[in-house]
Parts: sequence; C-alpha cells; structure tokens
Amino acid sequence: MKRVLRSAAVVALTALVATARAGEVRWTGIASVETRWYPREEAAGRDLEWGPQAGLEIAWAISRNARAQINPHIHWDPLDGGRWRAIPTEAWVETRSGRVRARVGRQTVAFGSALLFNPADVAATRDWGLDFLDPPRPGDWAGVLAYGTSGWGFEIAALPVLEGAPLPGARSPWSFEAAARRQTGFDFEVTVLDEPRLPRGTSEVSGTGRVRVTHGSLDLYLTGYSGVDRVPVFLVSVADLLVDPRVRAEAVYLPLHLIGVEVQTVTGGAVLHAAAAYRDQSTDDARIRREVFEGSGLSPRSVQVALGGDYLLEGGVLGEGTLDLGMEVTFDDGARGDELAFYRPLQRDLAVTAAFLLGDLPDTRVEAAWVQDLERDESVASLRAARRIGSGLRLEVGGEVVRAPADTGSPLALYRANDRLVTRLSLVF
Repeated sequence: MKRVLRSAAVVALTALVATARAGEVRWTGIASVETRWYPREEAAGRDLEWGPQAGLEIAWAISRNARAQINPHIHWDPLDGGRWRAIPTEAWVETRSGRVRARVGRQTVAFGSALLFNPADVAATRDWGLDFLDPPRPGDWAGVLAYGTSGWGFEIAALPVLEGAPLPGARSPWSFEAAARRQTGFDFEVTVLDEPRLPRGTSEVSGTGRVRVTHGSLDLYLTGYSGVDRVPVFLVSVADLLVDPRVRAEAVYLPLHLIGVEVQTVTGGAVLHAAAAYRDQSTDDARIRREVFEGSGLSPRSVQVALGGDYLLEGGVLGEGTLDLGMEVTFDDGARGDELAFYRPLQRDLAVTAAFLLGDLPDTRVEAAWVQDLERDESVASLRAARRIGSGLRLEVGGEVVRAPADTGSPLALYRANDRLVTRLSLVF
C-alpha cells in the first residue's frame, strides 16, 4: 500500500508538470554539502557524517483554483548507507473553493507554534536517522480539508498509512550499537526491527483535527488526534550475554488518543503561548502493557504542557539588526522512573533561544539555543552562524554540546560523547 501510494503520487505529479504549458510551472532548487564531526567519538570511522544533498520545489498552477507541488529530495552519505534518502518530501494536489481548501498527497501535517515542543503536534513523522537532535520531517501521506475566516477556522486530516520513523543506522554515533558499546564497554550485534509493529487491535489509520477561534490578538486552538503515535517506543531484549550476546530492538507504535488546547497572543511586542494535551496510550495488548507500562514506567495516560514566548528587539544598540529572544518551559507527567526517559526525554525542561539578524539584509544570522533539564544534570547547547558568501551561496558553521552524566536515565546519557561540529555549504538556484 505504501509503495503504491508513493509511486502513484510521483508518477501523477511528474506527468502533470511534464505536460504543463510554459509559464505555469515555477521551480527552485537547493544543493548542499554538510559535515558533522564528533570530536569525542571513540570508535574509529564513526566520528564523521558527511555528504551531498539536493532538493527541488516544483509548483504548477493548474488553474485559478487548483495547483500541484512536488518536492523531490536526495540525501547521500558516502560513509553510511543508512543515511541514503530519495523521497518526495511533498507531492500533493490542492483545490480551493472560496474559503475551503482540500489537499491530497504527501505533506507535513504540523500543529502548534511552540519554540521547542508542542504537545499537540503529533501527526508528523520525524527522521531520526538523518539528525537525532533535530530530526527533519519527511512528510506523510494524508488528505487535508481546511476552512478559515479571520474569526475562526478548522483543519481536519486523515493519514491512511504508517511508514514508520527512519532510525539511525549501525554506523551512526546515535545508533543502538554505539549506545550499547558506551554503556558496557563491549561490542554487541544489535538487530533493529524498524518495520512498524502495532499492538494487537491497533489500526495504522490516524485522524486529526484542529479548530481555531480568533478574537483580537488572541488565538485559541482546540486539537484532537486518534490513531497511532508516530514516535515509537522500543522493546529491547538480549539473548544471552555470555553465549549469544545479541541485542534485539523492536520499534513499537502505540495507539494514541489526544485532546489538546493552545492559546497564543501578542502583547507589548511579545508573542506568548501556552499549550497542553491529555494523552491516552492504553492498549489491550498484554505484552505491551507488561513491558512498556509496567516494566519501563510509561504511564498509559498522561498530560504534557508547554509555556513560553518570544520578544523581538529592533534598533537601538543593535543598529539595523534585530534580536529575537525566546524562552519555554515543558512538563510531562508520564514519567514514573528514569527508564521512561528512553521513550520520552522531555519531562521538565527549560529552553532558551536567541536569534540575531544583522542589518546587512538577510545575509548574516546567528542563532543560539540552550535546553536544560530541571530535574537532571542534563543539557544541550547549540550555536550556529550563517552568511551568504556569494550569489546564491550560503555558509553555515556551528555545533552542539551535549551534557548528560552517566548516572542519569536520559537517552542523552546513552550518547554522552556526542558533541558535534557542523558545517554546511548551500547553493540556491
């Protein structure tokens, strides 16, 4: 089913673009080379990720009320075959009639506007294999119907298939093999079963919807989701450490029924937001209940909250530049022990962000971020700087520092040596 959907969308949209008349098609592209160096990685050959990537955005205005778009994307790492990607991150057809919009195909269904974490943003798959710290969204097959006015609106989406989240390959410094080696000092053969496994009685079909009500500068959103949680949990088993030291990790996608609310307002130059969601992940599958809820401490019902905002400073001592400051606090009461952190790392965290844009047009940008766990000695700090260096060329340099002492239950403790330096050279055409 998944292959049929993918092939049909690519063929149909490619045919549409190929037969379109001149002047009706717009396209832009980007090609880049990125390197990530992990200076504290102890295993030879695992300290470097690099490779070219390229993407196109091809849009066709079929008529005044219909359009189509396809975004083919290629990512290649010569050192790690597990990071090969050749997918359309978007491949859809859209029609409009008045205030009604309908879109069918591959797309990203994303709700919320939080800086770091939005409790109701659960309908989009993440690609953990490309970037564990900041996973991109490769898109999902979905049908979306939306209606909106200045005072209110709604958006509903049906997601008929679950492709599963791509996971880090064996060579990656974020792999299960790397985690097992660092925790035990021994090399283990880890078999990762990343084909999605659903608990008994759970369907891969999901649906979500959101209603917006606007009054002045205040926006209120009510969100619902019913289907499959697109972030997997892992059932890990060991055959026999002495006789057969093989580890088996199985990706399981729990059912998820969610009700969420979000409020956002603008006051005095600041954008403030608050979001909360009630999650029900209970299941009748006895093995899942025993190993996930009873053994690992994940609560089948939980509440997640995010509170924060950002403030934009312009002029003054900044000259022609702008400084965007943000802060957010997150809370998750699903934890009943440190083991949960392997599944949901966000429990009680503080995030602070700053983005400085110089006044020389959009040529130079510096971004800094810091996430600190409020219960454990665990944090991630990030610093990036980007500048246009020629016609269409842009250079980005920076990195992340990961702090997670070995005695914590955080997933970052499994990868405590994964500080990294990042460079990216991109050409937009």
